[in-house]
Amino acid sequence: MRAPNGKPKDLTPFQRFIVGLFGLGFIASGIINVVHGRLHYLTYWHAPVFFPFLILIGVLILAVAFTRAKK
Repeated sequence: MRAPNGKPKDLTPFQRFIVGLFGLGFIASGIINVVHGRLHYLTYWHAPVFFPFLILIGVLILAVAFTRAKK
């Protein structure tokens, strides 16, 4: 959502916490599965998805959580 001046709105501390939890969950899920030797999982359409890609998504989500802070 955009503010009236055209810039994206800053996240509140609670929103950053929730987004950070999602990011950490993605990272933890990816790391746990890679450590157990599983490198892929199947989506609903039976397409394989690479678990390290899930780790990358988690890192990107954490970047959003910590760069969109109020100053």
